[in-house]
Amino acid sequence: MLDMNLFRNEPDTIRKDHDKRGISHEKIDKVIELDQLWINLQHDTNQLRAQKNTAARVLERQKKLAMSKKHNVFWNRLQNSVAKLQKWKRKPMRQFLKETDCG
Repeated sequence: MLDMNLFRNEPDTIRKDHDKRGISHEKIDKVIELDQLWINLQHDTNQLRAQKNTAARVLERQKKLAMSKKHNVFWNRLQNSVAKLQKWKRKPMRQFLKETDCG
């Protein structure tokens, strides 16, 4: 079996050998054509993989940003609740119950 590097780098050596044996170059040309197709497909696959990875990174950043925004909303609500509790804590119980419609 011949190494693909021989087809890629020295196809004329293979052709000369085939000439000595009286074999056509048709299969050599087909192997070279299919190898070039394979190389192109590998390149396209790598490009698509890179695009997929880029999209995944963008989605991950967006997800983190959304979580950060949710965290900020939660944190602000919590701070407001704590502020209200501290405010109510300073008021007499009757006034607290009156304001909260419990009294």
